[in-house]
Amino acid sequence: IDAHSMNIQCIESFGRRQCIKVRELDVSFNELKSLACLDQLPALQVLKAHANKISDLEDYDIPKGSSLEVVFLNGNALSCVPSVLGTLRKLRELRLDSNRIAGAPAFDRLFACRRLTYLNLSRNRITSVKGLESIGTLETLILASNEIESLHAGIRRLDRLEDIDLSGNRLQSIAELYGMKKLSVLRAGGNRISSWKAVPAIATLTELHLNGNRLSSAPPEPLDFPVLDVLDIGNNRIDEFSRLTRI
Repeated sequence: IDAHSMNIQCIESFGRRQCIKVRELDVSFNELKSLACLDQLPALQVLKAHANKISDLEDYDIPKGSSLEVVFLNGNALSCVPSVLGTLRKLRELRLDSNRIAGAPAFDRLFACRRLTYLNLSRNRITSVKGLESIGTLETLILASNEIESLHAGIRRLDRLEDIDLSGNRLQSIAELYGMKKLSVLRAGGNRISSWKAVPAIATLTELHLNGNRLSSAPPEPLDFPVLDVLDIGNNRIDEFSRLTRI
């Protein structure tokens, strides 16, 4: 069902018989303040409800035993991670970016989502990442444009993480990422990193983005990233061009 951009303010019914086999619902870019009647879509796998006015999800909004695998709730007015999302045992992809989530969210609410591999929390007001380590299946984690000043040591327990975006925060160090086993892409541009000692040597990195920080020197030699293909250190305070050309 594609019902995006139709100025819908509420959902009263889908019609149980007509929609019993519906697998994807797109109600994005409407005026919805809540979700309802999803129990009438027992086969639903993809829910796109982004760009609405949803401020909360009640436990009864998403039926128990739901088959949802992909949920887009970005661009709403959520102030926390809804606990009902933790009941989605088949969830693979979750977008909560561009909401009003602030402070230290209860990430452990997603502990039971044992198939969740993609989580987007960018453009909120998050200050702490503590608890994210409880989602051990994550492969992609996007935390860009928040208010994070430091990482929690538990984040290195995300053994399957391959791509992390920490750009646009207030970080002075990302040393807590040391020891990550599969991390391939690290984006940490637009932070407050001023020393290479705050950047961990991660042997699996293929991309390292540190543009827009406060680095004043080129990376130490030898460069301790054996498989690195992309190194972005533009818009820093580095004036040792001769060293950079040797890297």
